[in-house]
Amino acid sequence: MNIKKGEQLSFFGAIQFLFPYLKGHVIQFVAFYIGWFMDAVAGVIQPLLLGLMVNQMIYYYNIDLFLQLSGIAALTYLFSCLIYYFVYQIYAYISIHFTLKLKRCIFNKIIYSEAQNLSDSNTGEIIATIQTYTMECMNFIVRNIIHNINGILKILFCSCYLYIIDWRIGVLITCTVPISVLVVLRLGEKIRNFSNQSTKHYGIYTSWLFEVISGVKDIRLLNAQKIVNKQFVIKIRKLFQLNIKNGVLQQNAQNMITFFSLSIQLMLFVFLAIFSWKLGLTVGIILVILSYFDILSNEIKAFTIKIMDSHSRLSAIDKIRVMMQNPSEKDRDGKRELVVSQGEIKFHDVQFSYKDSNKNIIDHLYLKVSPGERLALVGTSGCGKSTLAYLLTGFYVPDGGYIEIDGQRLSECSLKSIRHNIGIVQQNVLIFDMTIKENLLLGNMRADFQDMCSACTNAGILEFIQSLPNGFDTVVGTNGIGLSRGQQQRIAIARIYLQNPKIIIFDEATSALDEKTENLIHKAWEKVLYNRTAIIIAHRQSSVMLSESVAIMEKGVIMEKGSPTVLMQNSKLFHTLFSIKQNPEKY
Repeated sequence: MNIKKGEQLSFFGAIQFLFPYLKGHVIQFVAFYIGWFMDAVAGVIQPLLLGLMVNQMIYYYNIDLFLQLSGIAALTYLFSCLIYYFVYQIYAYISIHFTLKLKRCIFNKIIYSEAQNLSDSNTGEIIATIQTYTMECMNFIVRNIIHNINGILKILFCSCYLYIIDWRIGVLITCTVPISVLVVLRLGEKIRNFSNQSTKHYGIYTSWLFEVISGVKDIRLLNAQKIVNKQFVIKIRKLFQLNIKNGVLQQNAQNMITFFSLSIQLMLFVFLAIFSWKLGLTVGIILVILSYFDILSNEIKAFTIKIMDSHSRLSAIDKIRVMMQNPSEKDRDGKRELVVSQGEIKFHDVQFSYKDSNKNIIDHLYLKVSPGERLALVGTSGCGKSTLAYLLTGFYVPDGGYIEIDGQRLSECSLKSIRHNIGIVQQNVLIFDMTIKENLLLGNMRADFQDMCSACTNAGILEFIQSLPNGFDTVVGTNGIGLSRGQQQRIAIARIYLQNPKIIIFDEATSALDEKTENLIHKAWEKVLYNRTAIIIAHRQSSVMLSESVAIMEKGVIMEKGSPTVLMQNSKLFHTLFSIKQNPEKY
């Protein structure tokens, strides 16, 4: 049974989806099930032993047999305790390893997801999927499969035994089963709908909360604390309302089942009184009947609760399934290794549009970048400059046309080799919460200390690093907190220097820096760009003038190309573009 994306996940569909992730843990899960099965067997044997013990004392005065049965009962209780210890040891092991395996698979999927799918994803929902929904998969297997199987076996055994005693008692007690099933079927779909809404809203809420915490400073500067606080109350209230509705539905179902169970229990007392008088039922048999009725009632109630819970868990599992079905970069990874000797880049009739958009962001674009050339790519916001960079680095695939580097089509080359040969420095630099050394080595894990010192010298950051108390072992906070924007940019340049790509892209790398810091970055550029092909996406004229040629982009096409001095003199587009930047009052 193949479950297509967009279809609602069924109970058996969830089992089919999770089964591949159980590989490597089958023995542990089988042992876990056997443990619970043995506990279920002990649970149905104990009332029988109690009934026999009572009869031996009241009717037969057989102390020896009573003591023997008492010993067996004590052993079964001890056995149950040992089984509990055994199964929870296994549970602790498989819950850690199974969920870890699932989390790693999800994380790996996210890391390699197609860029367009990843940009459309909700950050909060991704975090909830990895951290919360994976545990729901474990709960589904344990509570909704293993416990339900054992619960059904206990219901069947107790029901059969009651029918053996008297078919009328069996019919009376087991009539709660179809009632419970009808209640579950009637309310289960509503519970599933509320669970879907709840998980969706929880992802939106988590993403919003992450953004708020990241932007606390900006919120304070805008004096927007009250507005944000109101939004928080609205979002959390909606989440509570969905959870309350879901909880009320489940509670109503449980109350209905409990009501029918109590009604049948009252009828059972009447029947037992009549049967004791007419059929001469012993006290031991009556205790067994009452014990089995209690087991049946509890198991039926637990079964219905678990079935209703399964609707919530199916919603969580479905989120994982949909995420795992997203297209991956690995699906289109080329087989050839990109070998860059000269660094010549050609865009030939390249077309590209984002999904759900009928408009080309790159429209029949032709562009050639010569080996070792420094090309400034300029244009108004939204004209497609950064998209062109992402096409070159393999994040996006052209809808038409092709891109060549030294005569090799990128579509035929592996993404690993493309990104090894093409480095990119962006405006927002990726700095992890770890040491400066660890951040630098992201560019080349094999680099030694001398390599790092050389790279940092060329990036103009070595002196600053050496002035820190722990030098390269200094831990920087999340997003490079504690470092200025210029220092972050120079660390990024040093990292690219360690990567040693043949082609480098600077995507608005200095747009948020002051003039003094920008000049320092430009000096670092001179060394890192030596004998390399470079594409510099910029809005500032100072960055553009460092380039050997300029390509002006508008509406996804290259309108003009030439040296910056020539374009500054003769190009109306160039003059308009940078006169706007230099004179904001003209907007």
